[in-house]
Amino acid sequence: IVTNAAAPTPVRGFERDFAPGEYGVRIEALEPQANRGARALGNLSILSFPSESFSMSDVLVGTGLRSRVPNPTKRGDIDLTAAADLTVDPGSTLGLYRESYGAKASADGTYKLSVEVSLTILELDRARTFQAQLFGGMMDMLRLSAEGREQVSITFPRTVPTTEGDRVIHHLSIGLGEAPPAQYRLEVSVKDLESGRVSRSERLVNIRRP
Repeated sequence: IVTNAAAPTPVRGFERDFAPGEYGVRIEALEPQANRGARALGNLSILSFPSESFSMSDVLVGTGLRSRVPNPTKRGDIDLTAAADLTVDPGSTLGLYRESYGAKASADGTYKLSVEVSLTILELDRARTFQAQLFGGMMDMLRLSAEGREQVSITFPRTVPTTEGDRVIHHLSIGLGEAPPAQYRLEVSVKDLESGRVSRSERLVNIRRP
């Protein structure tokens, strides 16, 4: 029930497992007093990950990221308000969630990974430097580098027990600070240090203009 059209729309979510394949998505809304309805249709492709490859899911982008448990092992352990249009407000703390699959276990029974995250300004008349604050993510060491005046990149190692199978979840918050309103290319790469294989994913993220 919407009582204030100017207020943010409530967000509802549900979880269900689907097999790989092609799906049709339909969303319907009904206003019973006037008996008027609206409908939206779309397509959804769910791909499988080959068992012999090192791969990574799409990056889920949003705000309000926090862990519900000390050592999260699945999506349900993480709170994150997804940004459906990949747009956030200036000064927000950007939350990233993704999963990697198929890492090779080391002799001590762990996965040893190297994670790199970069943000590059794509559309801005005069690029300005900005800093990124990092929270959580099980970081033993951290390297923050500014690539010229238009990019920041973050690289850090991860060591993860193999007790939960070959799925490893990755979650990271980036404080955007004074990053200017613009469109950014978000690039995430994960390297399996045991096998040398690398998996990459990217998104175009927008900081909303006033």
